[in-house]
Amino acid sequence: MSEIDPHILGKLLLIQSTLHVIPDDEGISTFLCRGLADIPGVRAIGICLNGNFNPGNLPPSHTDVFRESCLACRENPDRFAVRLESCAVWGLDPACCIELRTASRLYGFLLVLKNGEDEYSLYEPFLRTTANLVALLLENRQQHAELVGNQENLELLVKERTRELFLSNARLLKEVQRHQQTAASLRESEERYSAVVKQASEGIYLLDPETKIVLESNDAFKKMIGYQDTIAPDLFAYDFVADDRDEIDRIIRKVVARKNWFVGERKYRHRNGSLFDVEASAALIRFSGKEVLCVIARDITERKRAEEERGRLEERLQQSQKMEAIGTLAGGIAHDFNNILSAIIGYSELVKVDLPPGSRVAHDIDQIVESGLRAADLVKQILAFSRKTDRSLQVIAPSTIVHEVLRMLKATFPATVRIEEDIDRECGLVQVDPTGLHQIVLNLCTNAFQALPDQKGVIRVRLYRQAGDEGEEACRDDAAAGPVIVLSVTDSGCGMDRETVARIFEPYFTTKGVGAGTGLGLAVVHGIVHDYKGRIEVESAPGMGSTFTVRIPAVITHPENAADHSAGAGDGNVARAGRGRILFVDDEEALCSLGKRLLERQGYTVTTATDSREALEVVRRQPDFDLVITDQTMPGLTGMELAREILGINSLLPVIMCTGHSDVVSEDDALAAGVKRYVFKPFENKEFLLAVREVIGERDMG
Repeated sequence: MSEIDPHILGKLLLIQSTLHVIPDDEGISTFLCRGLADIPGVRAIGICLNGNFNPGNLPPSHTDVFRESCLACRENPDRFAVRLESCAVWGLDPACCIELRTASRLYGFLLVLKNGEDEYSLYEPFLRTTANLVALLLENRQQHAELVGNQENLELLVKERTRELFLSNARLLKEVQRHQQTAASLRESEERYSAVVKQASEGIYLLDPETKIVLESNDAFKKMIGYQDTIAPDLFAYDFVADDRDEIDRIIRKVVARKNWFVGERKYRHRNGSLFDVEASAALIRFSGKEVLCVIARDITERKRAEEERGRLEERLQQSQKMEAIGTLAGGIAHDFNNILSAIIGYSELVKVDLPPGSRVAHDIDQIVESGLRAADLVKQILAFSRKTDRSLQVIAPSTIVHEVLRMLKATFPATVRIEEDIDRECGLVQVDPTGLHQIVLNLCTNAFQALPDQKGVIRVRLYRQAGDEGEEACRDDAAAGPVIVLSVTDSGCGMDRETVARIFEPYFTTKGVGAGTGLGLAVVHGIVHDYKGRIEVESAPGMGSTFTVRIPAVITHPENAADHSAGAGDGNVARAGRGRILFVDDEEALCSLGKRLLERQGYTVTTATDSREALEVVRRQPDFDLVITDQTMPGLTGMELAREILGINSLLPVIMCTGHSDVVSEDDALAAGVKRYVFKPFENKEFLLAVREVIGERDMG
């Protein structure tokens, strides 16, 4: 009888020891078909795993029978067993069918066509051992998947199945020893393993569990810990595993005791001292005649960062969706709210005209108008913040707005908060959006108030002129070339550490609790200041309070050219009388009545319409109006559509368009279409009458 070829036994050992690293059934079946095809005594071989068919190198005459058996196995393993017992019906030798079976389940079979009874019988025990190992491996994986939710039972089951696997390997090694496997075959096997390991993308190393020294490692591992360009010294596990020595020793003892144990995520230390995350698994193997730990480490730093970034992006997306909802709501209510404010301000100014100057009632009317204008500014702030309107920069004196905001805050903050102001009313002019400047002061003061412990403390606000950046500021890249207007807000609150100061202007960053802030206030301030070509700085330390300093370039111009943004009502009276016929169109009855009264007091003849289609018919019948004043957002025809129709009838008839808010038509669009003026509601009566007189005057001059 022929003797067992040691090279063949070495190959069988390599196949059996490699099975556990193949991740799926398809890979196992392909690996076995290729690896066992050239075993002496085997003419052809195919495999069925869990009902999946791999014909291997079987001849066509056996392929159909094999496929039918696999389908039967997929439908019912018991039914497959019956077919397997009756395989003689197919004209096949039953001994050629090797079951992949454990004590609990049949996972498939090997179909082997023999090429010589003697040679086949010599290697048949090893084929059956391989089949048993495959069945044990499949059962081990199946039970691992079923017991993921129960860690304690999973560990017991893995321990038991792993013990069986190692016992099988031990028996196999004894059998190999009995057949005098040569040292050359072992070296060849090790060389093949080494070639696979060195080309792997994961870091792989062998660790002596007793000395904790790295015996072998691949290039990926050396690169991972920073030794890719130099000869690595003798490395200990303590050199690159970031856990303390006791923890490292405990983990190694567990791996050795359990033979095969997944370590999980750990921290490794790079040669330069930096830490990074790895996903590590370890198994106990034999290397050079002794048991060593084979560790596979995968760098998951980028995955961790991606997960954290995804979390931050999801949080920002939620905040963005909230702000988008606010913006949509703001745009929806702005038109109606500004119509209401137009009526309040307009009628109040009409009432004031008939009152004695300086009377108490006239003063009360001024307060109503002032509140209405402040409410209108609030709507502008909401629209600007939600990107529903553009900022219009004007040259203004900032002291008026700063003083107005502080006056409002003094009435709003509790008495336990003292606001100290040092406002230089002659500090100069800046080119800003008044609403934006109002928001800067309001947000900085609100932030200072929220930093006060128990809502008690002092907020100091300064406004002054500075000739230019001085000291260290003068060396900055964004240093101002000329004079600047400086606004500083200082609080006596809890202060911030360096890490918080470094992120304080990031959108959605907040140190407040959940529901106590959006993290947008200071980010908005930073954006507005940047739009003004200025800059904002913060000085703070824990327990020392904070100071926010805003520097905006000063404008060199004459004070009389500055816009007046002080709160106060106009007198509602225009000295010169007007003349001409005006068509006033608005779907709000109150605003039609207000417009008619206001214009008729100035001497105009006014026709009103609350329906845009009705107004169009009026123009068709009487195209000789001197002016048409129309709202933009109306049922039926919009103001823009009405203006186009009117200009089609009489191209010389001027049109003034009024709007509380419109996402559809901008001021540029309206002017490009032929509209003479684009007036935003609410407006003061004197501004409105001035626009009417200018447009009619331009028409008369034309």
